[in-house]
Amino acid sequence: IFLNTLISMIENSHNQVGGYKDKATGLILYKNYEELVDNELERSERYEQEMSLLTIKITDFDKLQDSEKPLISKNIASAMKQSLRRFDLMFYGKEAGSYYALLTESGVEEAEGIARRLQKAFNKLIKKLQLSDDKKLILVIGSATYQTDATHSMGLIEKSADACGYQNLINQALQKKEFQNLFFLLQFLEVRLKL
Repeated sequence: IFLNTLISMIENSHNQVGGYKDKATGLILYKNYEELVDNELERSERYEQEMSLLTIKITDFDKLQDSEKPLISKNIASAMKQSLRRFDLMFYGKEAGSYYALLTESGVEEAEGIARRLQKAFNKLIKKLQLSDDKKLILVIGSATYQTDATHSMGLIEKSADACGYQNLINQALQKKEFQNLFFLLQFLEVRLKL
């Protein structure tokens, strides 16, 4: 009931001044991000359920022309709506080309499955746009799960962002065929995971 009420409030808030959602994409504005993550974390604790957070970035978003950026944002919003469940929350990120998804009642496996679906949906939509070859947009997704990765909201946010950053470094190394750097990154990750 609480979650349905929250979703209803968010869906209806776009009519209010300074509402929750962006009118063009339907994504929740970043200013509401931390509060809603905190609320969902409290709910997960209370009902002893898992939740996951996806940090999503589009590589080379800043290289797009200003006229292309809103179109790409609409496409990522569409891909998120196709891939996520109705009760998951979708946000604009703090920086241009970054987004977040809060996956309620989702563990590691569910988050990975949703991330794969999101990746497929985004790639399909981007192909239709027929961008020039110099604009290789790649969706980089990192995830963190409450209680597996962190037990408080800031830890969850940090772990998800770290995972996204690592994934981005791996993608860059693979694209440039910098296997030496990839080897050192994997060694770093192995050490970090043991901590």
